Amino acid sequence: MDGQQHHQSRLLRLPVEIQLIVYEYTVVDDEPLLLNCPCDSSYADGKEWAEDQRRWKEGEKQRPVQPGLTRTCTAIRAMTIDTFYERNTFRAHYCFNTDVASALEWLQCIGRKNRRSLRNFFFYDANPGFDEIWPLDLMRLQRGEFRDMGGAILTSHSEETLHIDDHICHRGSFINDDGDGHLESVARLFEVLALQEWEEPGANASAAVHASEGKSYEGVESKTWCH
Repeated sequence: MDGQQHHQSRLLRLPVEIQLIVYEYTVVDDEPLLLNCPCDSSYADGKEWAEDQRRWKEGEKQRPVQPGLTRTCTAIRAMTIDTFYERNTFRAHYCFNTDVASALEWLQCIGRKNRRSLRNFFFYDANPGFDEIWPLDLMRLQRGEFRDMGGAILTSHSEETLHIDDHICHRGSFINDDGDGHLESVARLFEVLALQEWEEPGANASAAVHASEGKSYEGVESKTWCH
């Protein structure tokens, strides 16, 4: 190289075992990473909730992004990106007054490969009785865009539910995603009709057909730095 010596990164010269410790310390957070602003039940009063909503709206708080270390070079990215998604805890609040669409957009953006790496992804609410009082929000997740992306909710309000400090968590998983990402149209239509009937008895079928036209969330893996 015309007399110039190529210097390998000091980090990459460390034993692999030490590298992995450094990588985990850098890309894994002790606290859950939030995908949207929490529901009002997570706050002591309405003023605190309103202030946090403002911070999310104005960008002071944001959805998690892939750490800078994952973008340094191909070798380090290969050793860190899966750790980021596998070892962190991600929370999406799902009650009717939260921005669930923002959380679903994040899941879409990270691509199928990274979705499948998620091991601690939860739909969360600070009110442990929320699903019994208002089950519709969980039903929407079970029958909507989340499942269209290949996602499965492993708990429900009528089955085993994870309660953490008197809060409610539904674990979401993409492990068994076969990559199709599409529901059969007839089955999808019946599910939307059932949901429509629960929301508004007598709702017409044409509205349900329109609602059943889900979007595909595959083919976005090229957005490698997506947040």
